[in-house]
Amino acid sequence: MLSCDVCKTELLEGTEAASQMRCIPCGEGRSISRDAEQNIRRFKKVLDLKNTRLDRLMDTATFADYAITAAVWDLDPRFRSRHLNVGTSTGVVRVIKERGAIEVVYPLAYDEDDVVLKRATQVILAALEGGALTEQLAIS
Repeated sequence: MLSCDVCKTELLEGTEAASQMRCIPCGEGRSISRDAEQNIRRFKKVLDLKNTRLDRLMDTATFADYAITAAVWDLDPRFRSRHLNVGTSTGVVRVIKERGAIEVVYPLAYDEDDVVLKRATQVILAALEGGALTEQLAIS
């Protein structure tokens, strides 16, 4: 893992900061904290529950497959208090219509504690009970 020569902040490979071996604040000569632990920036990807889509992939008489697509956010290496949208994560679930059960076909990456999966499951089951498994379902 690459880190800044001055403050030991983790650096993303392939960035200009990584080629200089200096994080952006150290490269710009900004002051850093005297507490070394505060100067270390870590990256932690999380999913955005509010920015999640449910799209039907397949629908048969016995089951329906839905893709769950959520935005992925990570800590912005340039600023301590900001986050950066770094992409999306997609998982697939299968709804067994007869039993009202949901099976995970492909899990969502970065979904700690299955928060997005649980919410998507609630939305899909509510739509199934209402008899409206539409092309797209909204998570609100």
